[in-house]
Amino acid sequence: MGYIVEAETQTPVSCEVDVVVLGGGAGGASAAIAAARNGADVLVVERANCLGGTTTGGLMTRMDVSHAIWGRIPHEKRVVQGIYLEIIERCKKLGGFIEEYEVKKWLAGMLSGVECFDPQILKFVLQEMAEEEDIRLLYHTLAVDAVVEDRELKAVIIENKSGRQAVRGRVFIDATGDGDVAVKAGAKYEVGRESDGMLQPVTMTFRIGGVDVEKVFKTYGRKQKIYRERVPHNAHPYLREVEEAKREGVYSFPTGRFWFHLTPVKGVVYVNTTRIHGIDPAKAEDTTRAEVEGLRQVMQLMNFVRKYMKGFENSYLVDVGSYIGVRESRRITGEYILTRDDVLHARKFPDAIAAGSARIDIHDVKGAWSELVAPPEGEYYQIPYRSILVKGLENVLAVGRCISTTHDAQGATRMVPTTIAVAQGAGTASALSLKSGKPLRDIDVAELQDILIRQGGFIGSRT
Repeated sequence: MGYIVEAETQTPVSCEVDVVVLGGGAGGASAAIAAARNGADVLVVERANCLGGTTTGGLMTRMDVSHAIWGRIPHEKRVVQGIYLEIIERCKKLGGFIEEYEVKKWLAGMLSGVECFDPQILKFVLQEMAEEEDIRLLYHTLAVDAVVEDRELKAVIIENKSGRQAVRGRVFIDATGDGDVAVKAGAKYEVGRESDGMLQPVTMTFRIGGVDVEKVFKTYGRKQKIYRERVPHNAHPYLREVEEAKREGVYSFPTGRFWFHLTPVKGVVYVNTTRIHGIDPAKAEDTTRAEVEGLRQVMQLMNFVRKYMKGFENSYLVDVGSYIGVRESRRITGEYILTRDDVLHARKFPDAIAAGSARIDIHDVKGAWSELVAPPEGEYYQIPYRSILVKGLENVLAVGRCISTTHDAQGATRMVPTTIAVAQGAGTASALSLKSGKPLRDIDVAELQDILIRQGGFIGSRT
């Protein structure tokens, strides 16, 4: 279709700060808070109208396990602490948090050890934490280009209603999820499975109200207990209902199960069941197609639950995520690539900045199958500082689902609690680099670890 030549122009510098965080999702917010608390002047550039990203605007309110024992909540085994724990406590005070394990014992057979937030409360809590640290927020803004000199990112070009501008910084943290800024600055990356580049499906999450939760669990609780003891993960207690709906043409998409979680709001559940395959989140055409198909699947699921699910007879659609939920896209190449073996063997690293215990959770790139495999019970793996140091760029860190891992390892590190812990390490490292006058690669990692521990973080063993 050809090209056009744009006129050369001078781009005004609208802001100059110590640390620029690109992306205000859960990871970006954590990185910004950590950097500011350690003395840095911080700007967050965010495409949406709030902090939290997928966890707020995207309604992905269920946080996977942050404990070293799956399905139970012994706080002494919590391996994600620090800012994540602070977020939990703040949300609790406002009635915006629930631990499913703490629900009445007769429900316990239906539930796993996960934590669910109210997205609106979480949105407010993150904003409040950012305001307390005098973090500058710039919403409705995209980072569209990078200015690099001698392996150092000097400025990021942004665009919003105010026009095209430049933002200068000394350290940049890419929290865009897709590694957009690191890639524009020349970073190397990988996409999808190493064998064929295929990506996990994306999901449109939503909430349903008017659910008789007691009736649901009385009807299906015994089935769920049997399922957990005897049959594979993908066999859910609602299979009979799903199969019947399929025969009658009411249920036609890949997921062979209906999966929901409680929320802090009575009678409201969070649903993570839709699946859209063959999507590259780095392509606007693909994400548009995913949004359209995702909404269609949401409405089909509403028809299904009202007709077939006990306890959902009078249910209604509360809301749908403002954008599609992405499990993986680009993985930025760092100084160390975390592997499947590292996760499953609970490997420890001398430069660890965070710990994780979430399982490798990989959704089939074509069908409904999922691989779920965990490190030994009671154990945790560590994420090394080198996995967030972007190879080839001196002053850029990557956080979130795009850190330096293999496809399999990313199935564990993408979980929100882990991304928040890693991002806290990134923000703290940025501030330490600026305070010490040392490049990111030359900071004293032992000092970084000391700071993280003093500020409530959990790293685990230090080798």
